Amino acid sequence: MILVFAINKNKNLGKIAYAFLLITMITALALEFFVRPEPKNMLVILAIILTSISGYKLNLTK
Repeated sequence: MILVFAINKNKNLGKIAYAFLLITMITALALEFFVRPEPKNMLVILAIILTSISGYKLNLTK
């Protein structure tokens, strides 16, 4: 969806795509900390970076 947004520049599609990314990464962080006995550092760092990017992009697409 983010790739299609990058091509079409449709603001509604961008909001939906980045919202899905944000929800997915928050869920990934919750699973890492509450389900795994020992969270994988690389996965946590990646999820935090993608959460930050999606939050920033959501603020820009207002």
